[in-house]
Amino acid sequence: MSQQHESGVSQSNVNPFLQPNHNNVPSGISNKPQLSQPKIEVGECSSGGISVQELQLSVQIDDDELSDWESAKSFIEKDQNALTVDITSSSKTVLHVATLCCQWGFVLKLLELLSPESVVGKSDRGNTVLHYVAQGGCLKTANALIQKNAGLLQMVNSDGDLPLFVSIISESNKEMVWYLSLITQVTVPPRILRHLILSGCHDIALYYVQKDPKLALARDGNGNSLLYWLATNPSCFLSGSNLGFFERLIYKCEYPFLE
Repeated sequence: MSQQHESGVSQSNVNPFLQPNHNNVPSGISNKPQLSQPKIEVGECSSGGISVQELQLSVQIDDDELSDWESAKSFIEKDQNALTVDITSSSKTVLHVATLCCQWGFVLKLLELLSPESVVGKSDRGNTVLHYVAQGGCLKTANALIQKNAGLLQMVNSDGDLPLFVSIISESNKEMVWYLSLITQVTVPPRILRHLILSGCHDIALYYVQKDPKLALARDGNGNSLLYWLATNPSCFLSGSNLGFFERLIYKCEYPFLE
């Protein structure tokens, strides 16, 4: 299920990092990782867990973005306020707009010029640039933002949602959900667990339950628990799916805890 950006910007030329990644991430989670050396792609590590270092954090800067940047740089050099001033009627800065347009290389260039304090600006709906990246954007951009100002992780929008929650609700990039889950200090509310279950992210839901076993029976505003959502979604289980022989073998390897 995709989520439309509030800007209404067309996403016809979508960066490949916005595409859902269906690679399985093992359910065992390592200790809180360091963010200083995120280099390699998603893959199974020797301990059976995953860390930030194993997430894909590379990004290509194409010629069009570089051309756009050179033009913008000339303008910024004439007026440094252009970096932080609102440029839309909805209180978005150039950083917000570049993110919504998936100009990841452009965003990284902007971050080189911005101070830690200047990246926390919010739109009229309370979204920071990390909220927009969390909707399914580039992991390297998310990492660069957090390196610039880690406080972005704990900032909520007008709906009271952290960037982590936005990534879960948008259901567009599982790697982003894993990444933010590993570095955000938060107790996940039952309604967020519901989104994880219904979007098929059972391993991430299990990660949170392992951290806080009480979540297994915690109830949302409608009085339903994680076990209820599992029980009412038979496709979550092998017995409720019409899988072939090889698909069943893959299922056993990927989701042994759901059999």
